[in-house]
Amino acid sequence: MTWLSRRDSKRPGADRPAPPRNAPRPATLERQSSSVHAGRLRSPPQPSRVRGVEVPERIGGNRFGVSDVAGGCLLAVGSTAVSCSLLVINGALVMAVLAALSASGVEWVRNDQASQFMLFSIPVALLIVQWMMIDYVRHVLRKSRL
Repeated sequence: MTWLSRRDSKRPGADRPAPPRNAPRPATLERQSSSVHAGRLRSPPQPSRVRGVEVPERIGGNRFGVSDVAGGCLLAVGSTAVSCSLLVINGALVMAVLAALSASGVEWVRNDQASQFMLFSIPVALLIVQWMMIDYVRHVLRKSRL
């Protein structure tokens, strides 16, 4: 066998010899693809049948309506508002705990670098845990509805 694998040798026309390396190509890919696409775009899209219902062929992605975009923006704004409010609550909670620990005489809390690191990192970690809990509750509620 030359350049074909054994599986390819069973195909029709597999016994043809390999073309020489320096052989000219019949046409460039750009010409072929442009003529194919230009011909396809000139004709109107043909409807296809899915489960007995005619569905028009779509070129590209589905079109988004104004309500879809507004719903996505509303979801993004709502998620941001929930995240910001949870961060404020978590920050206040961590600050209260750090103040209580400092008043009780814990020495490592009085270190400015350690307290600033905790005041930044603990609310963010709590936010991640809270979003994981929200996702879990949504998953459980969605399962119970089905």
